[in-house]
Amino acid sequence: MDATRIAIVDDDELFVGYLSTFLKSRGYDVVVYSSGPELLQALASSAPPSLVMLDVLMPSMNGLETLRVLRNGHPKLPVVMVSGQQVPETIVDAVRMGAIDYVVKPSDAAGVQEAALEATICRSIERVTLAAEVARLSAQQPDESDGAQPCWQSGHAMEPIMTMVERVAESDVSVLLTGESGVGKEVIARELHRRSARRLKPFVKVNCAALPAELLESELFGHERGAFTGAQTPRIGKFEYAGEGTLMLDEIGEMPISLQAKLLHVLQDGEITKLGSNRPVPIRVRVVAATNRDLHTMIQDGQFRADLFYRLQVIEIRVPPLRDRREEIPALIDFFLRRYATQYGRPLLKPSAAVYAAMTAYDWPGNIRELENRIKRFVILRDESVLIDLEADRAPVPLAPVPAVSRPAVVTDQRPSHNDYPVVTEAAPPERPGRLPDVARAAAMIAERRAIQDALDHFRWNRTKAAQMLGVSYKTLLSKMKECGISGPDADSSES
Repeated sequence: MDATRIAIVDDDELFVGYLSTFLKSRGYDVVVYSSGPELLQALASSAPPSLVMLDVLMPSMNGLETLRVLRNGHPKLPVVMVSGQQVPETIVDAVRMGAIDYVVKPSDAAGVQEAALEATICRSIERVTLAAEVARLSAQQPDESDGAQPCWQSGHAMEPIMTMVERVAESDVSVLLTGESGVGKEVIARELHRRSARRLKPFVKVNCAALPAELLESELFGHERGAFTGAQTPRIGKFEYAGEGTLMLDEIGEMPISLQAKLLHVLQDGEITKLGSNRPVPIRVRVVAATNRDLHTMIQDGQFRADLFYRLQVIEIRVPPLRDRREEIPALIDFFLRRYATQYGRPLLKPSAAVYAAMTAYDWPGNIRELENRIKRFVILRDESVLIDLEADRAPVPLAPVPAVSRPAVVTDQRPSHNDYPVVTEAAPPERPGRLPDVARAAAMIAERRAIQDALDHFRWNRTKAAQMLGVSYKTLLSKMKECGISGPDADSSES
């Protein structure tokens, strides 16, 4: 295994000599730069080191200025600030700008300071190693807990969306996600977080529609004890809790206009003020907002601040509805089938091809959330009818009768059979095309009729065994037989 490479950036030759010897004696590979510009020039043409030990006081370009440039060009590079004296203001500035630690140079006879220096370096290296290992494991095992991400690659409509996610993930700019309810905006927000340098930090979601204005303000910014009636203890808000991670403001269009002004100042100033406090708290969180509302119309109606809109809409990503991403539906079905079969401890039961056709033809007004709930119901009930009658649960009035072509007449097949019971075949195709849902329903019924008929033939019309083979209840089988027009002997003597 290669030695960990540490870069020392300092113009103090005596200290550089001491620190180089100190690090090399403990197995580290050391490279030395005498100034910030020298380090930046080297990073432009060579691989970055594992850790940078950066002096605060240097001529021409001091350590804090160098750190600021490093954060823009190399946001993941770990930096430990080194100084000859401990100045609280400098420490705060360094940490705010992304330094992972701060150490004081040991004096000639400072064994305690030397031990502290070694402890700081070891702790920093451990953090770097752990972060690299977590990133490696995350790349090997994608996070599937947040929706339908494994299916994105199957849809052409999502390709420009994922390209945009890849391009803006590493930046800290605000992102506005728009689109209908249930299209997967939270999944996109989590993917932005997962692909960014903040992936090891918290991802925090706040639903702006779930709380009244007074409680939402406390939820976002926190409060001090006694700030309002019932505030018995101080509390940090979601902005502070998210730290250097990502904060998702869901349903941002529902935020009260009075609170929008405060949010605007937070985003502009990079600091929050808790309720009941006058002390500003700096924040480094990245904000991703989401809405299914038309913010342009809300701005015209005076319901949303234009200045806040433009602050949030540095990058806007519009997520298309599922009806424009139909090629994803079969993969989404399989994904949710596996997820909920595992979650509920049920066997993985895949629907028929006709069901896939019906679900792909359906418009899904509720988008992915509606599809997910439908699959969840199927896994629990194990009844394909919940996947076929897709319009039934949504229609406020009875649907129009299904055209005759969707219930083909039952005719007796002339092929030889091992019993004397009727065999059902499909009717001739319709003379003209119908609505896609009707066509899909007709195809599903044909497939069901064939499967039921084959099962009954196989077990010589023992309906109990046929129902077991088909994975439905006896009652469901009788209902399906009646629906499909399959009739047999009045008495089923072989049931016993």
